[in-house]
Amino acid sequence: MKLSLRNKLIHFFVLFFFIVTHAILLNGCKNEIPYEPAQKESLLIMNALLNADSCENFVYLNLSGVNESYHVKEASVTIYINDKLAEVAEEYAVEIPVWDGEYQEPIRQNQKIFRVTSRFQPGDEIKLEAIAENGKYHVYALVKVPDRVKPIQVDTVSVKLKNYGSWNHYMQYKITFSDLSFEKSYYRLDVYNEISTQPLKNNEYVSIKRKYELINREDFILTDGHPKTDEEENDGFLVSNIDNKYNIFMNNRFRQSEATLKVYTPMYKFWDEPYLRRNTATIRIMTLTEPYYRYLRALNCIESEDYDETFMEPVIIPTNVVGGLGFVGVSSEQSVTLLLSETYVDYDDGFYIIGD
Repeated sequence: MKLSLRNKLIHFFVLFFFIVTHAILLNGCKNEIPYEPAQKESLLIMNALLNADSCENFVYLNLSGVNESYHVKEASVTIYINDKLAEVAEEYAVEIPVWDGEYQEPIRQNQKIFRVTSRFQPGDEIKLEAIAENGKYHVYALVKVPDRVKPIQVDTVSVKLKNYGSWNHYMQYKITFSDLSFEKSYYRLDVYNEISTQPLKNNEYVSIKRKYELINREDFILTDGHPKTDEEENDGFLVSNIDNKYNIFMNNRFRQSEATLKVYTPMYKFWDEPYLRRNTATIRIMTLTEPYYRYLRALNCIESEDYDETFMEPVIIPTNVVGGLGFVGVSSEQSVTLLLSETYVDYDDGFYIIGD
């Protein structure tokens, strides 16, 4: 039986594909190259995210390895502000929970963490210098403190919001602020709820919970022009999208003008022994340097469940540490703290709202 021209072409391409594939497989079997990564000398890793408006900041030191980082045995961290010695940071003692096979037990580790108490001002040039293992490692990083925005305005309202398919009460925030300049500016929004209690024995509130959960899917700026509904965000058939976990954004949509961000947080409720409970929300607009913005943008990708290194472009984490590895960033902020509620809780009498 004669084959048509079309069938002959199909037959030819199938045969050609089989021969080429078979040849590649055979050649691959005969030329296996063992992968043995070279043992590189360790480098000192210095990481710090400084906040000019915080009374304390922390610097973290480790040594790099092929598959993991290692602890530093001996180190020091020095801070210079505008080329003047400001502080030799104090080592900060920390206990890290370690899993021993049955339960977590806090064990003091040799990870070097240093507490910085120097105060920074916009325009200051900060130099962090670290020396480790008796001078074997010597690294430094230079950063400049960005300007902070003018005082911000925050409006709140309790609303019902559909999240993960169910309707619940949430607090809605509309945060309005002015852009710094016509040049490119980089920002981060941070909102946290703090639950504090006042035991009946004294008059001071004690913080017991801090919650950072934030829903930003409806905001045009925080979603980079792609707001979503609850159904769109949780529909597995839609194209994967990297969420803005760190709530970073540029001023390309509101340059030298006002912007209003709309976000939500859950309405937190906690029950315990009789006490006065106070729920506050702190809203911060943080001004970032460009490298700091790009650093958090890289973390957004790496920490996202939708990031697939097989099909997406590789993520490069910025480093600005001279002589080693790591990243040092600095920010300044404008913040507002709001009292959302103050409640007296008693198992016998229920609860009474003192103020909203």
